[in-house]
Amino acid sequence: MRTIQHSTTPRRNPEYNGKEHEVFFMKSVSDKEYYYQKNTSPDAVVIANTYFSIEEIFVESFQYVTPILANKDTTSARYGTIIRESCNLYELLCRKAYRQLFEIPPKKLLKIKDFLSLESFFNLSKEELRSSTLHTYLGDNKRVNPFEALLSWDQTTRPLDTHIPRWWTSYNKIKHDPENLTKHATLDTAVFSMAAAFLVIRKIYGDGLISGDLEKPVIEKNSTGHLYPIRTSRVFIRAIYKRGKLPSALSGKPN
Repeated sequence: MRTIQHSTTPRRNPEYNGKEHEVFFMKSVSDKEYYYQKNTSPDAVVIANTYFSIEEIFVESFQYVTPILANKDTTSARYGTIIRESCNLYELLCRKAYRQLFEIPPKKLLKIKDFLSLESFFNLSKEELRSSTLHTYLGDNKRVNPFEALLSWDQTTRPLDTHIPRWWTSYNKIKHDPENLTKHATLDTAVFSMAAAFLVIRKIYGDGLISGDLEKPVIEKNSTGHLYPIRTSRVFIRAIYKRGKLPSALSGKPN
């Protein structure tokens, strides 16, 4: 795993150095009991409920605007709410993760480039989402990649303005001047900001919070544990694909 190496990075927090799996989900760490407790914690429940409340607004908006590509630039106050809430959730999660990973003064103001530098740990720029709900909107087997701008980041210097996603720029425009709703609160920005929140939640909590199954380990011989159905996303499907890789059903090749 690569770590952030640019000169402005603070020192690693010794409490979590070597325990990164307690900050974000790592497939290489098979501590099922830990992840079960994390995904059923009060904090996790709040995160899930917050995300689903955003998603409900998004789905309800289909009554007024059909989610097709021709409508991607359609603006709405509802999209403004989705963008603000999604970005607030993204910021909340990244701020906590950054403070867990690094030693920084409690009152230091973290900014978007700090959050984006977590890419050295999260590798979100290579993850893409598919959506049956947005199938007509995306078309041609396209996927949602909210962190695509980070693909050009070398991970050795501080992220540049060019690495800031457009949905975050739109969020700032809306946040600082409500009159910008008519230009920046679009269906397209709502889709990508909500996708960013979805990916960060999945990165931190793994499977079993907003998609997939929640597994409770059982300490019994020859037992693999119990799978519990959970409330799952109505927009994004469970599988997260690596950039440029087609699902086997479409490519004719196994993933």
